[in-house]
Amino acid sequence: MEIFASKIDVWLYILQSLLQDISSHQRMVDSVVEKAQGVLQTTNNPDVAFLIKDISSRYEHIARTAKVKQNGVHLVVHGFQKFKYFLA
Repeated sequence: MEIFASKIDVWLYILQSLLQDISSHQRMVDSVVEKAQGVLQTTNNPDVAFLIKDISSRYEHIARTAKVKQNGVHLVVHGFQKFKYFLA
């Protein structure tokens, strides 16, 4: 069981690092979207509008997916701790 616990700890660490990495890119994504919106106002190009939505939705999707995965691992940890408690 200790091997399982250490693997879960590794997963939590990896997911936390991933979430921090994703969050660190938030400013850059916001900056790109803001500049693209400026271009969109001057050109009214539908391709630019599509790219703005695409970039924003992709970033939101990856951030949401990583958070869901992290929450799932937390649930597994909680279940594992309950299991260990009942075995003791």
